[in-house]
Amino acid sequence: VLDHSTFTEKTKSQTETWSPKMRKMITWLSPKPVGRIIAVLYVFAVLTSSLNAFSLQSKNPSKFWRRSSTERYAVSGPLKQVLKKPSKALSTIVEVSAPSLTVGDIDVRSMQIRKSNGSAIYTKDIETAKKLVMEQKSAQGDFPGPVPIIFEGDIEISHAVDSGISALIISQPFNYGSELSDVSVIYRIMCPEAIEEVLDIDQDANAFLIEFYSMEKFEEIVDKLPDGSIIIASVEIMQPENVEIELCKNLKNKKATSILMKEAIVGDNEDNEYLFFFIDCIAKKKSSNFNMTGLTGSTNGHFGGVATTTSRTWLRKKLIESM
Repeated sequence: VLDHSTFTEKTKSQTETWSPKMRKMITWLSPKPVGRIIAVLYVFAVLTSSLNAFSLQSKNPSKFWRRSSTERYAVSGPLKQVLKKPSKALSTIVEVSAPSLTVGDIDVRSMQIRKSNGSAIYTKDIETAKKLVMEQKSAQGDFPGPVPIIFEGDIEISHAVDSGISALIISQPFNYGSELSDVSVIYRIMCPEAIEEVLDIDQDANAFLIEFYSMEKFEEIVDKLPDGSIIIASVEIMQPENVEIELCKNLKNKKATSILMKEAIVGDNEDNEYLFFFIDCIAKKKSSNFNMTGLTGSTNGHFGGVATTTSRTWLRKKLIESM
């Protein structure tokens, strides 16, 4: 018979990740015979659900991120939880804008995005999207596991869907019919008036990528969005004095749920270094000063060196400014 003290000791390690309410409920029920049965069944149900989700992701990562609700094109299921985290932490969507990269180079960067805890990958090149889907699929059963691929581009919808992407970004809404299959739609919004146009055609729309030139414009757009929306803010990276970090924190306070890192991966030597810097700052609320010196593992995501508090000007930006 599993008495109260034994139950508490044996399950301590397994319950550390549970919420306080769940731990309290299980501890309260465990000394009682009926309570023990309920507790065991509850734990079994939670574990079974988690294993089933992990199994589906392992077998078919692309399908795992696809739309699962009855809503027409809305982002739902695991993809929704990635773009709008229950913890309210900002998600990071990493743009890969380097169509000239080889398959090997794309594979390395795709893996780095996963290891940096990037939430999703965005690209405007369909061939790059296909390569990213394949690399992410290779991570099935690993930790961190595959991340969803989001595509935006001027090609036939059916071709985009067949590539294995999880979501499609669209600027002009229209009646998609059955073309989208189970791929979700994210709407690109550049002004408040565009929201009305979207909702006239797709009343279930719940995910929006916002392009803005000022915080006031961002707030004006957000105020028009449906309650509970997934709000993705498009942010230029490598700004002077790393002001994009503080900007992202302000955007979070203004209801942003995700950040799109515009042109984060372009194929240069700073791709990985900046990727880890940005996501680390966003996740851990670090200052906007560069605090990583030395990339000791260009293909495995491990950093080394002595931290500094010196603001970093990125070579990529220097080259652009000098042109």
